[in-house]
Amino acid sequence: AILCIFIFPLCCMKKIDNLRWTSALAVISLCLVAVIVTLFTVDYFISGDSYGIVNESQRGEIEWFVFSTNIFVAVPIIAYSMAFHIQIPPVYQELHKKTRE
Repeated sequence: AILCIFIFPLCCMKKIDNLRWTSALAVISLCLVAVIVTLFTVDYFISGDSYGIVNESQRGEIEWFVFSTNIFVAVPIIAYSMAFHIQIPPVYQELHKKTRE
């Protein structure tokens, strides 16, 4: 509910230009997350501490790709993202006109 209070006004903006500060905040947040992940990774390799693993018997093998039917869970997400191509004309309309200068 709290998330809707913040996102709903952003969805009601008439022009994409009004979201420039929100976009800047999003980029800064992503950079902050990248820095935190990098620091935790460096700390992990330096100290050898295993976060969240109680003993070494709980450590498993990494599977880079799992072949299963659960991969089709991503299909609705992909379809939803592809449905937004209809938003391209309004976005293009807000772009500055090209000139020969």
